[in-house]
Amino acid sequence: MSFSKELLWEKFNTDTIYKRYYELIFDLIESGLFTQLAHPDTIKLFNYSPTYDLKPTYHALAKLLNKYNMKAENNTGCFYRYHHKDMGLSDELLSILKEHHVKMIPASDAHKPCDVGICIKEVWDKTMK
Repeated sequence: MSFSKELLWEKFNTDTIYKRYYELIFDLIESGLFTQLAHPDTIKLFNYSPTYDLKPTYHALAKLLNKYNMKAENNTGCFYRYHHKDMGLSDELLSILKEHHVKMIPASDAHKPCDVGICIKEVWDKTMK
């Protein structure tokens, strides 16, 4: 993913990128076309963080998911595929989704048969408890 640094992160303000990312996610939810949202915080994969607090964004996301009766997916793909420290959603986002009683599904984000079920027990426990 090193190509993203030159194409995106060095060209645009990190806060602007994050705000646009979540605007697009909100548009996706409000479209009414989908029943679940995968990777709601995968932007973290690039290891850039905004300078503003994401909590209000996460609360707005949770409210929209409930309004449109969408589930949030908590999957392990970034963890085992890209070696990100979070196994699934960030603890902060997961906590806020739980606080709002958003329906969630754990998943292993398998792109090939050998990936099916990777870390599924761990992410199940984090998501469902």
